[in-house]
Amino acid sequence: MSLDGVMFCPQCHWYTAGAASCPRCGVSLGQEEPPPVPAEAPPMREKTQSHAPFAGEGGKASNGGLGGALPPAPANVQPAAQPVQSAPVPPAAAPTPSAPAQEDFLIRDGVLEEYRGRAKHVVIPKGVRVIAPDAFVKRKGIEGVVIPDGAKEIAGHAFYQCESLARVRIPPSVEVINRQAFASKYDHRYPLTGRVALPALREVEMTPAQWKKYYYLFPHTPQAKRITQQKQWRERGLCQHCGGRIAFLTAQCRNCGKSKDY
Repeated sequence: MSLDGVMFCPQCHWYTAGAASCPRCGVSLGQEEPPPVPAEAPPMREKTQSHAPFAGEGGKASNGGLGGALPPAPANVQPAAQPVQSAPVPPAAAPTPSAPAQEDFLIRDGVLEEYRGRAKHVVIPKGVRVIAPDAFVKRKGIEGVVIPDGAKEIAGHAFYQCESLARVRIPPSVEVINRQAFASKYDHRYPLTGRVALPALREVEMTPAQWKKYYYLFPHTPQAKRITQQKQWRERGLCQHCGGRIAFLTAQCRNCGKSKDY
């Protein structure tokens, strides 16, 4: 294309006058108009905007000098939820030994004939009046026995060779305790009972009247030891409370001052 005698090269955009070909790239010059040169756009100006308002004069919030007040915060915006802390889980309780079931006892007409369970702590059911011989014989895993109220008799060898038996509760209703009921083995050196008491049996709950009558069956308990010692003091004419000497004229103990009451 010519513009006042000036030719435009479509290949290299070179302008020449009065030439059939472009002196720069050699392309023949036609009559086409040169494409318009795009005008350069002015550089974009970056807009700066403060992310958080700051306090201006008088303590009022400002938007960084851009003019105008900040738009109010939307009313439906909820605050961020705080993480919920779960309550600490308590440690698991230690398993408690289960009570023996009713089918563990063979009871006929109020007589407990046999115990078939494996519990360490045995609670005999109510309604039992007599604990028969060999009812708990050689049950070495039993550690405690509770005899129910209303029981009348504990027969011989009822708890024979229960070596782990340590605690027994005997109700006031019990009237007869066989001297071999809580025996461990036979020993001829014990002429009174003929049997050695269970070595682990050291806690027996009975009434004072029962202790006075059957103390010799439980020689390892503190009560039986106390009763045996008091008996020895009385046999020697000493005070049965502390073992002190008794004054002849006043009949009072020279140690504790208590009167001789036997």
